[in-house]
Amino acid sequence: DFLAIPITSVPSESAFSSGGRLLDPHRSRLHYSTVEAMMCTRSWIMEDMQRDSEAAAEALEGLFSAMTVE
Repeated sequence: DFLAIPITSVPSESAFSSGGRLLDPHRSRLHYSTVEAMMCTRSWIMEDMQRDSEAAAEALEGLFSAMTVE
């Protein structure tokens, strides 16, 4: 999964610790370039999904218009 945040971003010694903060300020946010890449990817995926749904709707309209009731 290319949008997943790697699990290795949390040190193993603090992952199972019962006290204190698990993430320091540096590890609690994504780099701006990562956020930008994720936003662009989301935009591309949504555009493809919209284009695919429009194509499917056109295909169904063509199919239904070709049908005749006798």
